[in-house]
Amino acid sequence: MPGFFAELRRGRDAGLAQYSRRAGDMQAELREREQQAKDERDRRRREAEEAAISAREEAAAENQWDEPRADDLEGDAREREIGLEGELRERETELEEHRALQAEAANEIERLTARIAELEAECKPLVQVLTMPNVKTSLMKRFFPDANAGADPETMRTLTEMAKVINEAYAIVEKIQASA
Repeated sequence: MPGFFAELRRGRDAGLAQYSRRAGDMQAELREREQQAKDERDRRRREAEEAAISAREEAAAENQWDEPRADDLEGDAREREIGLEGELRERETELEEHRALQAEAANEIERLTARIAELEAECKPLVQVLTMPNVKTSLMKRFFPDANAGADPETMRTLTEMAKVINEAYAIVEKIQASA
């Protein structure tokens, strides 16, 4: 039996050696495939980068903006200056119109203030007369419709209107005295 076991060991060793060689070959093939895959990824990445760079360059070439020449800039600046000068003239005209309106308004305010002073000056003696002792009583006795009960209808209408005017005048006098 010793020969059998020895033969078995030799077969086992030969099988292991063959297996090891195949495993080594498979590992080498696997490493080679991994390297090929890596090379392929790198190649594709480079191609994509080159395509992107090329596309950017083409787009830049299509949309290329040349630096403006100095005379172009001067012309543009002059056109803008002319436009701004026109706009400035328009604004100055508007300003003058507004100043004229402001002057008119100031004149009107001055005129109205003077007129108010005149009216107050004219009103002052009237208020003084109406506020004298017994003036209201005298006016009401003279023009109050009930005090003249025997008067004809036309006179009664006139007296009623006069009594209204007297009452309105005294209401104004009260306002003036309250504000003074």
